[in-house]
Formats: sequence, structure tokens, C-alpha cells
Amino acid sequence: MEGRVNEELLLLKEIVENNRKLIEVLKTISREEFQEEIIPTPVSTRRIRESLIKARNICLGSLIQMGVVTNIFSGITEGYTTAESIASNYGYRNRKLVYLYLKTMERYGILERDGEEFYLRNGIKLELNKNDLVLDKVTDDLVSFITAMLRAFPYALLDERHPMAAVDFNKDADLWSIWLENEWFNMTREILSNVANLSSGDYVLDLGCGTSSLIHYAKIVGPRGKAVGLDNSKNMVEICKKKIESNRVHWAKVRKENIESILLFKDKYDVMVLSLTMPFLQNPLRVFNNANRGLRKDGKLIIFTKLFSTEPLYDFIDSLIPSFVKPYSYEEIENLLTEANLTVEDDFREDGIIVAYKGG
Repeated sequence: MEGRVNEELLLLKEIVENNRKLIEVLKTISREEFQEEIIPTPVSTRRIRESLIKARNICLGSLIQMGVVTNIFSGITEGYTTAESIASNYGYRNRKLVYLYLKTMERYGILERDGEEFYLRNGIKLELNKNDLVLDKVTDDLVSFITAMLRAFPYALLDERHPMAAVDFNKDADLWSIWLENEWFNMTREILSNVANLSSGDYVLDLGCGTSSLIHYAKIVGPRGKAVGLDNSKNMVEICKKKIESNRVHWAKVRKENIESILLFKDKYDVMVLSLTMPFLQNPLRVFNNANRGLRKDGKLIIFTKLFSTEPLYDFIDSLIPSFVKPYSYEEIENLLTEANLTVEDDFREDGIIVAYKGG
């Protein structure tokens, strides 16, 4: 009996040892052998809209609160019903921003307007469902960004160049460099790359590149491709140069350039990207004409906006930035692209993206 037990124990040990060896063999199998099975699924463009809508639901209350802490609402009830009278009464030198806030509140139905005068309505009902309160990392980073921007509002009312209104693209480039590395901005770059079908060997031009996006595109096109970024902020360009060096993407080049000036192209590009730049353009048609001249036949211009001015919160956030010009609607952008002889594809309109092609 004892001998039989010992035999069974030896057999069990042998089985365990064989299983251990099998596990070690499986661990050493190259991941590349299963590459076809582990190709990641591209992030859908819908994620942009979903995150923007969810963040709006969370942050709308904070936007309304700004009217309380700056005495705008109490001023209206006391008879200061125009942007001019509110600004004069409270010493707000940035009268344009006062007006834009009033217009934003009108668009949300919190104020009503009679000529140049604004009046409080009876109230607004804000609703949040359970899903709005559960944020993933992407949306959480977007909410954090919006919250940081809104904190600048009381100071920007006093003066758009107030040192505490730290949202200027040049003066506060170091802050923008941090914001532009968050997960929401990273996600949008991934999505735009997928929409453009950007791949190794492509030539890509980033119009208004900021500090970070050029690095992302350069890694995709690789050393056989070309990645060039243009930005009008000297400080952002300098930060971008340092990131090019630290990320060792020597084939990426960035320079300070006004993208609304007439650009000269030594090379033709497969893809141009204009991401979150539209509200800061005085003359978008000049930019689109530049794209027409610089794109190869069938090359693409990818334009990304925060939902084409359909969400007042995001128009207002942009208006806090000193270089803000105006929000552009989808129809305005489409008409300008047509004027520049670029063919519009609007498959991603609801997600804030336009793809425009250069024909033959």
C-alpha cells in the first residue's frame, strides 16, 4: 500500500514539473507571433462627443457659479442690465468678456435678452444622471482642464492680461504644456491620427501645433516620414523643441509661424491637421488656401473643433484666452473650405471633425 502511494506521489510531482515547464515555454513565446490577434481597436470619434457632453454636464454648474461670485447676477437684479453698466459698476475692464458671459447665459436659458439688456429668468433645472457622476480618466482630465480655465474668469474680467488669468498661449506656455499632455488631449490626437489614416512614411503638417501634438504625429510617421509643426507662440515652440529632443524624434521640425500668412512649401504633405485652432483665426480662408497649396493630390486637411460652436460652455472657455477671435459654425467652415477648393467630407460632423480633401 505504502509503495503504491509513493508511486502516485512521484507521478503527481512529474505532472506538476511538466506543467511548470509548459508555463515557462508559453512565457517565452514571442508576442509578435500573435500580432494579428492583439491589434488594438481604434478609438471611435464618438468618444470625443461623449466626453465633451459629459464634462459639460458636470461643469455647467461651475460656469453658472461664476456669475454669482463675480456679482454679475446680483448686479442685474440691482438694475445693471447691460454689459457696459455691469463692467462700469464693478470695475471690470474686460467688457467684451462680460458681454460674452451674458450671451453664454442667454444661450443656456438662464438669462433673457431685450436689446442690449439682460434679465434673469425664473431659473433653470440642472439634471445629472448616475452615469454623469462616474468619470473615466479621459473625461476626468477634461473636467480638470475646464475647471482650471474657469478659475481664470474673475481675474480675466479685471483685465485679460491679469497675471492670475494664466491662460495665454505665449505667457503661460508652460501651463499649456502640462494641460496638453493630459489624457483627453492625448485621446483626441489618437483619434485624429486614425481619421487621417496617418502611417509610417507620411508627410504631416500640424497647423497651430502647440507643445505636444507634433511629437505624437512624428512617432507615427517615423524617420522615413516628415513631421512639421507651426505655431505663433514663441514659448510654445521652444517647449516643443525640447520635447522633440527628449523624445528623440529628430525628424520632427517646429518653427514659429503665423499660419494665416502666405506659406511657402518645399514639400507637399499627405496630411495637415488644424486641431482646436479655429476660434483663434482672424482669416481662416488664408489658412485653407495654404492647405490647398501645400497638400498633395488627395491629401487631407483634418479640422477638429469642440463641436462646432453647438455647446456654449466651450465657446466661453475659448473666449477666456486673449487671442480668441470668434467661434465658427460647421456651415461657416464648410463654406470657406469650398471657397478654397477643398472637398468636404462630413462623416464626423457630430463629433466636431471635418475632413477636407484636395482634388486633382
